[in-house]
Amino acid sequence: MTHQTTSTGPRLLIASLGLLLAPMATADFPGFDDLATGSTYAVGDHDTSDGVDFAFTPMPWLGGGSGSGRADVLPPDRCQAFNRLDLNNITANFDFAGTIGPQTDLVFQTRHLGGQINLTVNGSAIAYAGDWMAYHNSMLGGVRIEVLSGGYSGDCTTIRLRGRTDTMSVALQEGWVDASWSCEEPTFDDLAMGDLYMDGDGFSTQGITCKVIPYMDPMGIPFAGSTRIDASDLACGDGHEARQYTSAIQFDFSAFGGVNDLRMLVGDYANGVNLSINGMFRWAADWRDLDGMTIGGCLVTVPVGGANNECAEIRIAGHVDLMAVGGEESAIDCIAWATEGTGSSNEPEPGRCATYDDMVPGSMVIHGVGDSFATTGIACTVVPYHTAPMSSYLDGAALATPSMLACGSGQELSIYAAGVNHDFLGSGSPMSGVSITAADHGGVLNLGINGDLRIFNTFADIDGAIVGGVEVRVLSGGGTNECTELEFDGVLDNLRLGGGQLFLDCLEGTAKTSADPSDFNQDGVIDGQDLARLLASWSFDAGGDADGDGDTDGQDLAILLGRWAP
Repeated sequence: MTHQTTSTGPRLLIASLGLLLAPMATADFPGFDDLATGSTYAVGDHDTSDGVDFAFTPMPWLGGGSGSGRADVLPPDRCQAFNRLDLNNITANFDFAGTIGPQTDLVFQTRHLGGQINLTVNGSAIAYAGDWMAYHNSMLGGVRIEVLSGGYSGDCTTIRLRGRTDTMSVALQEGWVDASWSCEEPTFDDLAMGDLYMDGDGFSTQGITCKVIPYMDPMGIPFAGSTRIDASDLACGDGHEARQYTSAIQFDFSAFGGVNDLRMLVGDYANGVNLSINGMFRWAADWRDLDGMTIGGCLVTVPVGGANNECAEIRIAGHVDLMAVGGEESAIDCIAWATEGTGSSNEPEPGRCATYDDMVPGSMVIHGVGDSFATTGIACTVVPYHTAPMSSYLDGAALATPSMLACGSGQELSIYAAGVNHDFLGSGSPMSGVSITAADHGGVLNLGINGDLRIFNTFADIDGAIVGGVEVRVLSGGGTNECTELEFDGVLDNLRLGGGQLFLDCLEGTAKTSADPSDFNQDGVIDGQDLARLLASWSFDAGGDADGDGDTDGQDLAILLGRWAP
């Protein structure tokens, strides 16, 4: 079984993007993706798509007369992921023999949305019908018409013309035609149609070990559902797909030594989706909301589709050992990857967070009652939550839970109407290269660094700000009810984060040491940045403590000025 991506077919959009899909190898129907979306045609117009000439003529009616409507190149509906040719009371005539050559066993995709259908093949007389199923197994122009899927009004329908097709004409009062597609890797086609898997059930497809797990809502609440194998075409693949109802499928790629640069087709038809990579979890309203995010050490992009009630292609650049995909009502198909194995020889496994995992699960720390704890050797204190500069809330709490709302792994820190101060200096040394993931689910936010406390509405508001002599960067996210990656450029004695409902995980950094306690930012010189740090901590905490007595006062200022060497 090969998973090497190929692109052999006429769809220029697919070829240029290097997507995982390839058209049916036996014959080519135009895909219209090389035409501008919104292009409009009337009777007498003609054009070319994927090398096939097509022209428009009136639509004869069975009872007499004809219609001269229009055709439009439109974006996808729920049946497919790319452009389609929409026909409204008009005939489209395709000349294969005169352009790319006669086609054997021509396959195309269509959807009839009402009214009459006219079909001619190789110059035959018009065959009239009220739906595509009426043509099934009939002969027309020397070819046998086979309805491979769907066939009734409103269905996503796939048609094969068994034999040689030189020319073909199709007219629809309301509907569309498009190229048909085949997955490079026919995921789930090795499972029986109608197979139903409940929460906790295991199965395999194409050698991938799979398990059904609960769908997680935006608050981290799990909902156990089911996954069914069917051919609804809601992921815009082909053959069988996995259709999920408040469930996710966990894919374990350990049998392959992990995989690299994975791609898949998905669909979303409700109000939320889940994607987890290497233990790092994300919830999103729609697939396209994941575009550009880094999850589990991998960059996720959504180059095509992704809105509600439509398909999407998802690309995951990087090494994937474990992946979970699901939603309230979602579908998945066509999982493929470029290579197998580690991909990067000695790098640590991505997506694993150690912080807060060493706390007792569910352990609650309430401000004023046992308000200190530690995680990975960092001393932490629950502190008041400030809703305004002179207004604070003293009865909040923090606890360790596996909610995964901060998009980490294992446990994370859930904070309710409180703040938590991470005391790096008091735990041994200041930290540089500090980063953390967070999720804001309500209330204003608090951020304190080196004695400088800020109050703001969303993390996006603090992007680029200098707090306590340190630049704050929001690498991804930044809004409410989404994961946010924060990075801090500078040296931190402490990091204080608080909110109404705030979730933290994946706190990382590098310890800094210096022989001179006045060098607060650990840059090797005593200068204005160190003075700013001291003044910001004046009578507030030990952020400017140069003499080791636990506070910041005139003696610390005198020591710093005596060592001044900018």
